[in-house]
Amino acid sequence: MKRALLLAVILFGACSTFAPGSANKPSAINRDAAKLDGQIVTITGWLVLENEELAIWDQQKDRDANKHPDRCVSVLVPKSLEASLRTFNMKYVKLPGLFHRDVASMKPTMFFGLCNTTAIEVLPGRMPEIVSP
Repeated sequence: MKRALLLAVILFGACSTFAPGSANKPSAINRDAAKLDGQIVTITGWLVLENEELAIWDQQKDRDANKHPDRCVSVLVPKSLEASLRTFNMKYVKLPGLFHRDVASMKPTMFFGLCNTTAIEVLPGRMPEIVSP
């Protein structure tokens, strides 16, 4: 009985925090940036892949207001995937990738068009999925 109770407590604790592979809004990912750094995550939000903006936002209205960088995660797109990802521009998606807490630490690379210092790196073979808002 004690084992069952202990197991239930452990499972409840594991369920109370989101798993790195589960879908979350950018604001939730940003709150746990230190814990998620270097992990594969899936972020759900409004994807923007424009020439001067590569980002995923909690909602379209957050992007339009452009006042809440805490509701945004920058998107790092490899050149080889740019064309195929453009079809997901300005859509709500689930975006899997490798999370980086601070792109400034990724030297000597220089990035443009980022909305935040946190970023998700799109990985080959892990394409977004369109979802309802």
